[in-house]
Amino acid sequence: QYGETSTSYAGKKMANYYNAVSYIEEKNYDMAIKYLQNCYDINEANQDSSMSNGMPNYLYGIGWTHLQFGNIQEAQNSTKKLYELVDSIKNPKYDPYKTLYFFPLELEIQIAVKLKDFEKSRLKLHEYRAIAKKNKHKYYRNSGYYNLRGRIALAEARYDDAIKDFNKYGQSDKRNMLGLAEAYEANGNLDEAKRLYQILLNDKNFYFKPAFRRIEAKSKLETL
Repeated sequence: QYGETSTSYAGKKMANYYNAVSYIEEKNYDMAIKYLQNCYDINEANQDSSMSNGMPNYLYGIGWTHLQFGNIQEAQNSTKKLYELVDSIKNPKYDPYKTLYFFPLELEIQIAVKLKDFEKSRLKLHEYRAIAKKNKHKYYRNSGYYNLRGRIALAEARYDDAIKDFNKYGQSDKRNMLGLAEAYEANGNLDEAKRLYQILLNDKNFYFKPAFRRIEAKSKLETL
């Protein structure tokens, strides 16, 4: 109701975003996408292309949600739109570092991993790394890069390599912790996997990626 009646641009966006996260928690894919799309539309109407809360962030969220629920084609469509969007944004604050390109690049790498196209995933990871080295954001240079590298290793069943990559930041950065837990599980270290899954399940951060991590952690803990 607040999202529909608020006259505040930020209020409308916040209400729609939290609705999207709630539906992710319930695994209601269609409704989550609907509310993320509302966020994107609100930003588009206000020409907000900022890094943290602008159009690229929500289009990335739509693509990521499609990917997590197994809709590869729609995730690919979102990735294509993201490339087109970031190419169209002429923002001097980000252009020198190409920061916005991390959104479609990460999606493209994750999609390639899902499709087991490891040659493409490594090629795109190399591109990601080249941009990250010149970027001012430490996450992309460090934790973000090793998270993606660990994802590739995990999908290739190189569990020791995956653990090594995720462990660079996975004990302190929850964005890498799910991959680390999955790698420990695949490698037979179930006690450590369960410990990490429990940490993720207890994480109360109310954003879409922590919501996905809670879903996965809960499912894993129920079966281990």
